[in-house]
Amino acid sequence: WTALAAYYAYTDFTKAAGIDAIPLSDMKENKIDGFTGSLQNDTGVDTLADDYVTYYTVDNDIEATQYDEDAENPVDTMLIHDYAEGVNAYGVFLGGDNPLMVAKNEKGNGQKIAVIKESYGNACAPCIGYTYSETHIIDFRYFNCDLKQYLKDNDINQVIFINNSMASATGARCDELAALVKS
Repeated sequence: WTALAAYYAYTDFTKAAGIDAIPLSDMKENKIDGFTGSLQNDTGVDTLADDYVTYYTVDNDIEATQYDEDAENPVDTMLIHDYAEGVNAYGVFLGGDNPLMVAKNEKGNGQKIAVIKESYGNACAPCIGYTYSETHIIDFRYFNCDLKQYLKDNDINQVIFINNSMASATGARCDELAALVKS
């Protein structure tokens, strides 16, 4: 889905949560041309038209850290520009799929939230990170910790699930979600 659709989902979430959304007019629109997408990449058919990826930034210093298996990888932002071309352009959102990313925002609302997602949630997570003081972005397919204990250990009392409804309804995805809660 597009960053604009993800923004609209974010504003619906903020209304339901009773918090203020960052107005779209306060965000800078950025565009990556030449996005070919996974369909063209997987099929090898180059007659499909190139597309583009749009993403939004705010004037805000957010410190983010990616965690994969057992390592820590500090990154400057939730938007990883190293992926900003071709089939990988969608990787600009969070740098792709990692078990965990923690974003800290000094200008945030003083609250902590966990975003439980698969790749579908990548485009929406930055908007949430622009709003909250601390955002824990968890890809449930790769996260190997007990979610309840993780939330407790990090004093997180808000959780949102952002997933592709079709993928989340498969047996494999349901098993992966169930594995988050080990006890």
